[in-house]
Amino acid sequence: MKILLRILIRVCEGLALAVVLLAAVVFIQLARGPLPLDPFVPYVESTFNRLVPDYAFSIAEAELNWKRLTRRPELTIANVQVRDKNGQTIAAFGSLDVSVDIPALIGGRVVIEHLGISRPVVRIVRGSDGRVSLGVQAASAQAADEAITQDSGAAALLIDALRVSPDDAESGPALESVEITQSTIVVVDQPSGVQWLIPDANLRLLGQRETIEIAASLPLLGGNEKVNVDVAGRYTYAAGLLSLTASFDGLRPAAFASVDTALEPLKAIDAAVKGTIEVNLVPDNLNSDSAWGSIALSLGAGTLALPEQWGGTVAMSGAELKAATSGGLDQIALEKFEVRIARTDGLSPVISATGRALNLRTAPDVDVRASIDAMTLQALKDLWPKAIAPNTRGWIEKNLSGGQIKAVTAVINFDGTEAWKISPQNLKLRADLDGIAVTYIRGMPQVENTMGVLNVGLKEVTIDVTSGVVPDATSGQGLRIGNSKLRMFDLGANVPKADFAIKVLGDLGEALRLIDNEPLKYATKMAVDPNTATGNADIDLSLKFPLLSNLSLDELKVDVKARVAQTRIENALFGMPLTEGDLDIDVVNTGLAVSGVANLGPIRTDLKWKQSFTECNSFRRNDMFQRPALDAG
Repeated sequence: MKILLRILIRVCEGLALAVVLLAAVVFIQLARGPLPLDPFVPYVESTFNRLVPDYAFSIAEAELNWKRLTRRPELTIANVQVRDKNGQTIAAFGSLDVSVDIPALIGGRVVIEHLGISRPVVRIVRGSDGRVSLGVQAASAQAADEAITQDSGAAALLIDALRVSPDDAESGPALESVEITQSTIVVVDQPSGVQWLIPDANLRLLGQRETIEIAASLPLLGGNEKVNVDVAGRYTYAAGLLSLTASFDGLRPAAFASVDTALEPLKAIDAAVKGTIEVNLVPDNLNSDSAWGSIALSLGAGTLALPEQWGGTVAMSGAELKAATSGGLDQIALEKFEVRIARTDGLSPVISATGRALNLRTAPDVDVRASIDAMTLQALKDLWPKAIAPNTRGWIEKNLSGGQIKAVTAVINFDGTEAWKISPQNLKLRADLDGIAVTYIRGMPQVENTMGVLNVGLKEVTIDVTSGVVPDATSGQGLRIGNSKLRMFDLGANVPKADFAIKVLGDLGEALRLIDNEPLKYATKMAVDPNTATGNADIDLSLKFPLLSNLSLDELKVDVKARVAQTRIENALFGMPLTEGDLDIDVVNTGLAVSGVANLGPIRTDLKWKQSFTECNSFRRNDMFQRPALDAG
């Protein structure tokens, strides 16, 4: 490219000198319209070939235009091709326009003010080493195969040409502007394999004293959609820094996924996107600490098709994203992420998040803080990424159902030992439960309409219950659940565990029917008919067990402490009813103990009763227990 630009400048100088000689003769004719120079094309070609003997020039046609003396004369040569010694095309242009400075020309100096290139194919390549190269390839398909891409020194040469002359700072830049129109831009990112085609693009470079101002219009084609991206920016000489801002409206990334297999990840965002992207970088070193960028996007209604382990396909009514990167893309600050989920189950939650990422090129450290206003529990199950705390997610999916969760907050920390590869290391999620059904042991009735607080970590889940109810079909009422704590821990282990402390309030008959469900069957073991028992029960129920799909009674550790007032049990002993009892009842896996006072038939009696549970589910004498002992009161 450096040679190519030198060739162009020498060509322009030769053409400009020819203009000086012909100016006086042809001005009247030029004022009437362009002057064809086709008869002179062979002479121009031979002149170029003598000036640059290592290259051969082919020009189809040429014309000269000079409408007014106060304006610059313009020389246009069309369908230019440049070949090397081997006959390979190194550059091709639909047309090349050159404008020269008239006062300088009269003074004997050739100053090219403007260079216009029409219909070229421009290649921008980011190599595996991170360096950016710029080249011009032939416009035809055959010539494109023969094109040679030059290194980024060509870009530096162009930048120098637009820069103010150091010998005469007042003279302004030798080359004021470069304009590329109707070009096809091919962007190649070798590390990722991505190639991007931008047809009919326009680019203008304007030289200033310390900078080059850049403006571009890039029409992007994806499927049947065309979206125009406007780019503005500048290149600063002293810092070697390129600053660009791109703005767009209506860009639908999914529409471009079929352009190339490397762009298939774009199908994840099937929604219209509006926003701006700003970058500041050193072209030859994208990892420079001077590089930074920012992004501000708003998305319309559509879908986010995330990988299955990160949530799958999610319908949304809209989203917003604001983020900034610094330190050569080594640090990212997530200033705002908000997505409005579209659901048909009564609640459409709004997920908001902020965060920061450090050391992304070496040992990533990522923190994210998220919040959700309200959602159904089913929405939590659907949206919970499988890659984050899968065992915790599995327990919630199996044992919680119905209802809503509100005021959700989460803090997630990711880290890694390799660049750009992370895994969750810590999770703290809190949510208010409203109307949730909780399964605490398979076979036992659920605690319904649960109110409380859910706390979730990578290896532990706790539910601090404030209220709930265990329905009872017989009474039509049910047991009330007071302040309780359900704790599931060691969720990352082969056999996770549970520790439940449950406060139960209600009728004794309802409590006996509850503990007569599988796998306990305690009322059956005590030979008590729950339907004949009443009383006001205040129960502390402790359950400790491994979280297994097929839990046996031997693996379940039960500890029940109950205080029952106004107890009545029909046919309690010797065919007599037990009435007006105030009893303390302790139940463990191996048996029970009852103490207190009650009326046994007509007699007020102190009760002390210990009983063993045997494998055959009946009462039997045991050396550690006694048959009921009655002490007359």
